[in-house]
Amino acid sequence: MIEARLKALYHQNGQRRLVIVRRTDGIYGYIEEQYEDAHPLGAGWYPLSPYWPDRIEALCGSEEIAEREAFARIDWLRHPDSD
Repeated sequence: MIEARLKALYHQNGQRRLVIVRRTDGIYGYIEEQYEDAHPLGAGWYPLSPYWPDRIEALCGSEEIAEREAFARIDWLRHPDSD
């Protein structure tokens, strides 16, 4: 279970973000989310992972490692001009 959302990094188009999180067991990871206006539950941020809320991406020992893992895996973080 997510205990805290520690940091958010936003795509330049404002429609995606990456959130660094800490679970209740002290494990860090990240969630990639997309903003949706026409979602059945209403406008807001929704995880891209089909496994949410049971799973975060990466299982890391620190916030810094989780952020490095995200940059290694998510193209738009390395190339801000991409979609």
